[in-house]
Amino acid sequence: MNDLFKENELEVLHEIGKRLKSFRKSCGFTQEMLASKAGFSRSYYSDIETGKRNISILNLCKLTIALDISLSDLLLPTKEYAAQNELEKGHVIDPLKQASVGNILL
Repeated sequence: MNDLFKENELEVLHEIGKRLKSFRKSCGFTQEMLASKAGFSRSYYSDIETGKRNISILNLCKLTIALDISLSDLLLPTKEYAAQNELEKGHVIDPLKQASVGNILL
């Protein structure tokens, strides 16, 4: 794995964790509550939220079900996110869209 992809991967994991934390807090859940609802240990969920774990798509689905959101709610930027991350020319950088594997943009 080259260094550029590794850097993008870490950025994506941190962004997913940040978004999960935001949804978790908006639902009024503690890490323990959400982890239990999704069938995880609190420490496993904490590692996801802090970007230390590369979570599988199946486990992402469990979390979105527990949070009563869709995968697109989690993975696509919100208007608020876009407004906070605007560039001078009106473009938005979203690490989940900027990450790539080989020549395939996600």
